[in-house]
Amino acid sequence: MVKSTISVIIVTILLVIGSIFEYKTVNNSFNELEKTAKICQQKAIEETLVEDDVLILQDKWLKNKKRLHVWIPHNEIKEIELWIAECVRTTANEKHPDSAEKLEVIIELCQQVPKTFAISWQNIL
Repeated sequence: MVKSTISVIIVTILLVIGSIFEYKTVNNSFNELEKTAKICQQKAIEETLVEDDVLILQDKWLKNKKRLHVWIPHNEIKEIELWIAECVRTTANEKHPDSAEKLEVIIELCQQVPKTFAISWQNIL
């Protein structure tokens, strides 16, 4: 009986620690991406955005997604990749208003995706 109780307590502690680590990892990755996207969006509004700026955003995403594959579903990752790829193309074609709109979607995804996997009553129930 004592061994079972200790085992349950240890597993519970490990699950809590794992959840906290996951929450911080996902949030940090998306916060970093969101900051870069906001800088790009401001440049797009000012019409000074160049393809290299968006490629930096894409590069940051590619580095972060390797860690995120463990925590979030492939569909979420794919959606962000598609929006970034579209933004790269519209920026290369110097369509700054279109780039700003796509960056707005990327920023919104950076804010919403971590909430989907956060520890909350909505996600538990």
